[in-house]
Amino acid sequence: MKAKRNFDDTLFNKEEIEILRQVKEFFKNYGSVAISEYSHNEDGWKYTQDRDIISYDFAETLSIGD
Repeated sequence: MKAKRNFDDTLFNKEEIEILRQVKEFFKNYGSVAISEYSHNEDGWKYTQDRDIISYDFAETLSIGD
């Protein structure tokens, strides 16, 4: 997979950039299937109906933050 545009870091504040860095580091050895499987174990996925938008409220329960 390749991005259509270059990353524009001016769209994010310092805290958001740090979060993106942490996510990138956490998943650096994961492929797309492994990331998908990982995400399906999160509360946001498990407790949201198929095709509904996952609420930001589930961010508090993300296991990547453990």
